[in-house]
Amino acid sequence: VEEEDSKTEEDKPEKPEEEEKTEDEEVEVEEASEEADKKKKTVDKTVWDWERLNDAKPIWTLKPNDVPEEDYVDFYKALTKDSQEPLAKVHFVAEGEVSFKALLFIPQVQPSDSFNKYGTKADNIKLYVRRVFITDQINDMMPNYLSFIRGIVDSDDLPLNVSRENLQQHKLIKVIKKKLVRKVLDMIKKINKEQYEAFWKEYSTNIKLGVIEDAQNRARLSKLLMFKSSKKELTDLMDYVGRMKANQKAIFYIAGASEDEVKKSPFVERLTKKGYEVLYLTEAVDEYAISAIPLFEGKKFQNVAKEGFTLDDSEKAKNKLEELKTTFEPLINWLNK
Repeated sequence: VEEEDSKTEEDKPEKPEEEEKTEDEEVEVEEASEEADKKKKTVDKTVWDWERLNDAKPIWTLKPNDVPEEDYVDFYKALTKDSQEPLAKVHFVAEGEVSFKALLFIPQVQPSDSFNKYGTKADNIKLYVRRVFITDQINDMMPNYLSFIRGIVDSDDLPLNVSRENLQQHKLIKVIKKKLVRKVLDMIKKINKEQYEAFWKEYSTNIKLGVIEDAQNRARLSKLLMFKSSKKELTDLMDYVGRMKANQKAIFYIAGASEDEVKKSPFVERLTKKGYEVLYLTEAVDEYAISAIPLFEGKKFQNVAKEGFTLDDSEKAKNKLEELKTTFEPLINWLNK
């Protein structure tokens, strides 16, 4: 029996070593995990990304028909810091030797010191190249008499990497200026009658200076002139010519210090009694502007107070012609036989 018991004990299988080590390994894993957790740190990191906040294109790059009027007003106020709406605007695309887009405005009121700064550098026109702002310090973008114009010019044809001084001398700037002036004068011409009187009250001296200074556009500018007359509170030259008497060969005017002074002139009284209309030139620049225009619609200008002026020059010429016809009538009849 003892032998069997001994054999039985010997026959019992021993525990594998792996099972004996399990508990120790678990302890080691837990300790390693705790140490790994201690080594992990939370780090704040800034990651940059781009987000487009405004998908709107610049207003001057849009088609004029796609821009509501209120958007033009809002843009003008933001551009000029003016609380009033613009008097007029022009939005156009020019093509040819140079291509550019432009959006130009006429303010309702120009600064009170405009003529004190006349001819000095202005920053009223902002130049962009491919939607990138370049400068607002180009003197030659607008002539002096149109320095009140505010707006944007954007061209793809001008160089980006060039100094302002070199850009100012660039030949394409002169081409742009020429087109801008034409467009501005067309814009002024299209202002309706009621608004034009407001424009004239504010900018009459500018237009008169333009007639004197800008020979290239003198004919266009002369059609924008307005004066008081013996028949009208204000009249342009085209309307005056339309009311001229059939035998009147010149546009009559008189210059003086005030309207009351010229009205009382005996020269004016004699003409008005015969139905002639006389323009009243009562500002210092008026006569200079008129003298710069040799002819308007084929009519010369005549100062009725000038020495040597005769009231009925045209009638005398007509009478002289009749006398000549009578004198040579026999000869004419003989030649016609």
